[in-house]
Amino acid sequence: MKRTLLLTFNVPGSGKQNADKNWAGVEENLELTHSQGQEAAESQHEEKEGAKKGWMMREKILGYSGGWGKLL
Repeated sequence: MKRTLLLTFNVPGSGKQNADKNWAGVEENLELTHSQGQEAAESQHEEKEGAKKGWMMREKILGYSGGWGKLL
């Protein structure tokens, strides 16, 4: 079996450049994820408000604010 020796060396500054480039990509993904979460939360809030208004309108029209039994 033949043995080999592998030597590596660091070029000053190249590691920092790569780290900065990678971090920029991570920050961009975090911003996108955060904004998508905000949009999802906002749409859920709007859906809940719409459903609440719908129930209020039905109660007002039917003159009833009880449980499901009398509506079905």
